[in-house]
Amino acid sequence: MPNQTFPGNFPAPGQPIDELALAEIKSAILVKLRLAVGKDAGMATRRDWYKAAALALRDRIVHPWLITEKQSYDEGRKRVRELRKYGAQVIKICATGGVFSRNTEPGQQQLSLEEMQAIVAEAHMQGLKVAAHAHGASGIRDAIRGQLNPRQMLTF
Repeated sequence: MPNQTFPGNFPAPGQPIDELALAEIKSAILVKLRLAVGKDAGMATRRDWYKAAALALRDRIVHPWLITEKQSYDEGRKRVRELRKYGAQVIKICATGGVFSRNTEPGQQQLSLEEMQAIVAEAHMQGLKVAAHAHGASGIRDAIRGQLNPRQMLTF
């Protein structure tokens, strides 16, 4: 790939530079400029560069987040299978922190709606019901939306 010139100070003078990460980001920006924006580096406007940079950095941030989110769902499903293996007849989750929970506030949501739905789907596939402790409006709302069977300890 030919050496491309980027507009403006990139990065700011005096800032430490991770050369490998910088090269990866520059390469990603050039790819987005060509494929997503549809411009050649020599013909691109400042707006084109901005759009390409925004798309490249968005992808760099969102991709690890999506991987982490999927791992969270997979862990919930795996835990349901483990509990079933050892004889559980009902899965009980803490949708929110409780009065005696450590490192959390009562009512602070512990599981997202999507995580609850993943747990419920796996439990139902295993023939199990899912109960929830939920204190606070958002946790109760998501426990209901997540179709948890017996909803226990619901307080506002």
